[in-house]
Amino acid sequence: MFKSIFSIRNFLKFIFLFLLLFLVILITNSILNAFKINFFTFNKNMNRIINRSEQLSKKAQNFDEKVALNELGTNKLNGFYYRFDENLIDARHSSKKQRQSIFGREIKNICFEFNNIDDLIIKPVQKDFIIKDGILKYQHNESNFLQSSNKLNIDRYSIGEIEIKIKVKNTKELILAWSQHSEAKPLDPLQTNYLTVWTIPDNKFHTYRVNVKHIFNKGFLEGIEPGEPIRKIFLFPHTVPHDEIEIDYLRFLSKKEKYAQKSFGVSYETINYEMRQTLYMHNSPNLRYIINIPSGNSFLKFGMGILENKNPVQFIVMIKIGDERRTIFSKKIFNFNKWHDAAIDLSQYADKKVEISFSCKGSKTNIAFWSNPVLYTPPKERLNVVIVLEDALRSDRMSCYGYNQKTTPAKDKFAKKGIIFLNAFSQETYTRASCVSFMTSLYPSATGVWNASERLNDKYLTLAEIMRSQGFSTALFTQNYNAGAYVGLHQGFSTLFENKTVVGHRADVIYKGRTLDGWLKNNCDRNFFLYLHLLDPHGPYDPPEELIADFKKSFRSRGKRVKKDFMLDAPWIEAPTFESRNFLYDAEIRYNDFYFDSLLKALEEYNLLENTLVIFIADHGEHLGEHSLWDHKAPGYRQVLQVPMIMVYPEILPMNKRIEQPVQLLDIMPTILDFANIKKNDLLIQGDSLLPLIRKENLDFWNNRFCISEEVRYKRKDDTTAYGSIFYRNWHILNSDKLNDTISYKVKNLSRNLYETLQLETRVFDLSKDKDEYFDLLNFLSDIIFNMKTQSFLKKYKKSNLVTWRTLTKNTDQTIKYDPAALEQLRSLGYIK
Repeated sequence: MFKSIFSIRNFLKFIFLFLLLFLVILITNSILNAFKINFFTFNKNMNRIINRSEQLSKKAQNFDEKVALNELGTNKLNGFYYRFDENLIDARHSSKKQRQSIFGREIKNICFEFNNIDDLIIKPVQKDFIIKDGILKYQHNESNFLQSSNKLNIDRYSIGEIEIKIKVKNTKELILAWSQHSEAKPLDPLQTNYLTVWTIPDNKFHTYRVNVKHIFNKGFLEGIEPGEPIRKIFLFPHTVPHDEIEIDYLRFLSKKEKYAQKSFGVSYETINYEMRQTLYMHNSPNLRYIINIPSGNSFLKFGMGILENKNPVQFIVMIKIGDERRTIFSKKIFNFNKWHDAAIDLSQYADKKVEISFSCKGSKTNIAFWSNPVLYTPPKERLNVVIVLEDALRSDRMSCYGYNQKTTPAKDKFAKKGIIFLNAFSQETYTRASCVSFMTSLYPSATGVWNASERLNDKYLTLAEIMRSQGFSTALFTQNYNAGAYVGLHQGFSTLFENKTVVGHRADVIYKGRTLDGWLKNNCDRNFFLYLHLLDPHGPYDPPEELIADFKKSFRSRGKRVKKDFMLDAPWIEAPTFESRNFLYDAEIRYNDFYFDSLLKALEEYNLLENTLVIFIADHGEHLGEHSLWDHKAPGYRQVLQVPMIMVYPEILPMNKRIEQPVQLLDIMPTILDFANIKKNDLLIQGDSLLPLIRKENLDFWNNRFCISEEVRYKRKDDTTAYGSIFYRNWHILNSDKLNDTISYKVKNLSRNLYETLQLETRVFDLSKDKDEYFDLLNFLSDIIFNMKTQSFLKKYKKSNLVTWRTLTKNTDQTIKYDPAALEQLRSLGYIK
């Protein structure tokens, strides 16, 4: 008995000593880790970022983008420049009200409202519904949906957009179907066409505006005459068996609707898939500008387009000197499916005060577009800026970053002429939030662009807007709708090429395409800002046949099998493997690199290369099987956040330089502004110019600076969940609720239950020793400390950023704009499920 008690006491003593020793080791390790990370500097950085974010939110209270642009003054690099569309306030005009009212009567918007039961044109199939305060409420089911009860007669060629104000609880997809048959049935493939609108199922009213101009212009059903009007429409939720629906109205808006209020103004217009900023004009106004023509050579450039093909429009430019008036340009435009460009040399009027007038003659009901009308002189100093972005490209898959395969020989050679930033990080794992962030130099929580339905508010100021206001010609070529007009990034670009012009999975379409060459030819006499966004190596990984012919012959299903995924695997891959995905991803990088050289040769051909700052980046990385993850979804491991950043500018930047300090895409905008001598003090910017780092100035700041990435969540805007990453020195502090779902490294098998029990969502990785992030700090006490510190900091910082978003947008919901072509591409890329 005594031996038994003695044994128990010894055992308990052993357990106590073991736990005490274990506790001492953990505390010691925690203290050592604290010294490694240097908590004093760490806290100092936290406070600096919080203070900066709070100052930004205060500055946003009085921020006005037009005032901010005016206060920038003129740019010292560019010569004289005057954009007529952005100086309408200076224009004299004679607009006849009678003609404007005639035009107004041509606008045929069709609105279906729900004010009176007896007057309903659209109503549920079943009679069990309620109308109250102009809102129709009904219970949706398979046999109860909205349909037009009377015979309609809607001219589909006149419709530009459809607007729906509706509230749904569970429905994520709304189907709008239409037919030329008055007795048609919904979704009958022989009688109806339809489109899908992705809705927000939060039981709140939202307004959805769908661009249908190109859809309604297409040929309709077989056996139906092209000119046949719409005679039947249906509206119903999809995939949800039962849902409570409330609808305020359904409107078919005329293509001319946005021109009804004014006889002239500024808008963005798309002709043949090329969007431009325009000065639109009815038949009546004659816009006259008093201009002092500068000394030396000066040029007037503009494009021309018309809304409808029915009636031609005569475009006329006149110049008046004293009492003498001359016509210096006149052209009649017949084709509504093409932009027509013109350039006029005004050097003969140097040092004279003249009146330049723009007018149109033709149909009273057609609309004329003067695209990007500008008067300019050659630059005083040359500076062009080209951002090249390859979507979903990991830096560690580029040979210039040390990859063991020769994937980027052209970029290897290119990078030696400038600077490689070895540790650059994106602000988000998704294109939409990432691109908006670096084009505004604001974190995603400050831009409000998180979800697939959100776009950048007009109150924000983009890099393109600043550059254009400073006299630079601006253009965007994008193969991803998440980086174009669909997300609001058209702001500031004089010209935007997307959709059929450059869309696809081929680098040669942009790098070696005639569209880019034509733009360079037309703009090489000016300083310009050019942004090229290539879709590859974004999934699906499907490089051209000539690059992988041997691979396709020999490869069937070798290696570790993975589940087929249409967002990642090419259609011809029947049994994808870990090896096949990685090989094809690398092949797309190699193909892009081959044509990247074409871009450099094109710049050199126009004598632009020596005076051009070329910045090569990616919007995010890609999981390629690490942690059993694919694609670029959360959690934000290094593989999906670390991106390439290469800067080459022969005139200014040093050659063959490699910078190790962490930097972020957010820094690109302030860096470019410094190169262009543009003041930043009055702008809303959260990034830092990299020029001091390049010059090795204030290295203590750069050695200890935070780089932050956020994990976007499809939640409410008042949600301040602290998901994201902090990159500090060699450390990656990752906070995510997705981590416990993806733990695949062996050392965590023993402690996984402990992590889940304590609900610890933070991991700390030492990237100097563990690039693949398989081993986080083996100390849950340290994890507790970082949970507290990291989450407290990220919540406070995000909350402050949300104040900026609410202040700039006045906390109001914007109309959600959809383009069916954009939605189709985003769905194929996996952005919309």
